[in-house]
Amino acid sequence: MESIDIHDVELNGGFWEHYIDLLGEKFLLHQWDILADRADGTAKSGCIRNFMIKAGRAQGSHSRPVFIDSDLAKWLEAVGNYLALRRNDKLASLADEAIALVEAAQDSDGYLDTYFSLNGIRHFSNLRDGHELYVMGHFIEAGVAYHRGTGKRRLLDVAIRMADLVVSVFSAGGECERGLPGHEEIEFALIRLFESTGNRKYLEMAGEFLKRRGAEDNWFDEEKKAPDYREIYPDIGSWGRKYSQNHKSVYDQDEAVGHAVRATYLYTAMAEYARLAGDLRMLEAAKRLWKDIVSGKMYITGAIGSTAVGESFSASYDLPNDSGYCETCASIGLIRFSAMLARSFPDSGYADVEELALYNTVLAGMSYRGDRFFYVNPLESDRKKIDGNPIYSHVRPARPGWYRTACCPPNIARTIPVIGSLAYLVSTDVLVVQMYLDSTVRLSCGASLRFITDYPCDGNLAIKVSGNVPESFRLMVRIPAWCKFKAISISGEKIGTPTFDRGYLVVGDLHDGMTIEISNEMPCRMLHADPRVSADAGLVAVGRGPFIYCVEECDNGPDLSSLVLESVGKTICLDGVPAVFPCVVAEGSRVVFPEGTLYSDLPERYEKTEIRMVPYCFWNNRGEGRMRVWLRCRSIVQRDFP
Repeated sequence: MESIDIHDVELNGGFWEHYIDLLGEKFLLHQWDILADRADGTAKSGCIRNFMIKAGRAQGSHSRPVFIDSDLAKWLEAVGNYLALRRNDKLASLADEAIALVEAAQDSDGYLDTYFSLNGIRHFSNLRDGHELYVMGHFIEAGVAYHRGTGKRRLLDVAIRMADLVVSVFSAGGECERGLPGHEEIEFALIRLFESTGNRKYLEMAGEFLKRRGAEDNWFDEEKKAPDYREIYPDIGSWGRKYSQNHKSVYDQDEAVGHAVRATYLYTAMAEYARLAGDLRMLEAAKRLWKDIVSGKMYITGAIGSTAVGESFSASYDLPNDSGYCETCASIGLIRFSAMLARSFPDSGYADVEELALYNTVLAGMSYRGDRFFYVNPLESDRKKIDGNPIYSHVRPARPGWYRTACCPPNIARTIPVIGSLAYLVSTDVLVVQMYLDSTVRLSCGASLRFITDYPCDGNLAIKVSGNVPESFRLMVRIPAWCKFKAISISGEKIGTPTFDRGYLVVGDLHDGMTIEISNEMPCRMLHADPRVSADAGLVAVGRGPFIYCVEECDNGPDLSSLVLESVGKTICLDGVPAVFPCVVAEGSRVVFPEGTLYSDLPERYEKTEIRMVPYCFWNNRGEGRMRVWLRCRSIVQRDFP
């Protein structure tokens, strides 16, 4: 299977319309102002200025962090993805200006990294910490995306020069012939470039990087012996080889460990390289790693990476709610990983995980207005605890306007425009519907399919076929895990015994004028954790559709831990919450504890109350306050409400 080309999907409105509009009207322009140090009330980024200094257009020293160049690369990728969907002359002009600056800053041999160049550090001398290959990977992805979105080659040519340098330095006989990236990213970027150019040397270099991990003669130890070696992040050495997934061969890895973003970027490349190179052994390893994540190391919101120490995976079932790291970028990595596995073997479970992470953690990573951002996405927030205990020093009770390490906002920006490519997989004889989007899909045969849905508000989907479709062509429509299939009708006739395969409803014999209507119930659901997740023992969470719900102080008062769910009820609208985020009202109680007493042997006393819940992705959009996903429960009555 292949992800459908971004140009072959037209979004017709619905839930994602706001976010696409937001990108062009505010989000990307706001990010540009920050990168160019033009935003009021935000600390200077220095990102664009670094390139200007390198290009000889300004004077000064480098503004850290070491990987800051990648912020611009991801912004350019986001603009390229957006311009594939919508025309925006202002964004196109800014992007072309930035591309010209990047080109001017690039060395004649293709090298580009302002941190190493402006600080006079020997190139590729600290692969463990230096992020050069990570930065170049993001520029390569940006070059591919901008060319795909606009047809312009200038940034793609920059990317090709970078990639050619990487191949010459890191291939057999090169200066770093055993070298590998500390922070994975270049592997998937080279695969993207192979798919764009057809030049197989990029795919082969990606495979080499993947297969060098876990070697006994650890390159990161060797490079430290050079007299001009410079330590950049000393802590990385103390976290061991698992931190950068360099402890075992990729073929032998079966547990997700280390830095969660690095890990998912590696696993994404493994899955896609395995598909393109026919490496079934690597594919099986990738599937094992995915199963390890989703069966014991993933939060109910699709977040991963539970510890702030190294921004890493912890042990299975160690999923603390208030101190969880849950970086936005890590969930984006999980989405990409799941999407690449689905290209090898479509299974609705991969799309369930994509959707869970996308509609919860990723969307929570920015405000609904697109001007404030979360890096860390805990499932419980209380400013008093955050301010009073250093264990929560990484947690923010409200979205800041920007970050010194600002990888997450541009990562969100480059992900949202490709929602169409995530939603559909295609081959010569099948279209797989991974997500429900109000959209039109154009097939290579000239026919088109119009998808009509109010998802995620409800689970129903109508499909109208226009044009002639090959006789053997079929549809596979995912039934999300949180929906209950009810019925399918074709051109008004109900189908009594529909065909299912791997969580998909299969429809064949498509023809011009045909209408397919799929009806799915979307009840409110009471969700329990595996009892080995001690943080959630005795607690429940509420879900409806892809949304996981939380309680906020503005709706329920400050004492959220005293709330007790008794039955989950109907969907409602709350003040300040857009209708595309259906809220939930539930019956419950509040524990009344003897005042002035810390502990008591008296029975708990309950007072009836109404519990109001909003989708987790929307929290902290109506002011700062406490938030909580998991709640106590008592006398639970499961009810199915529309």
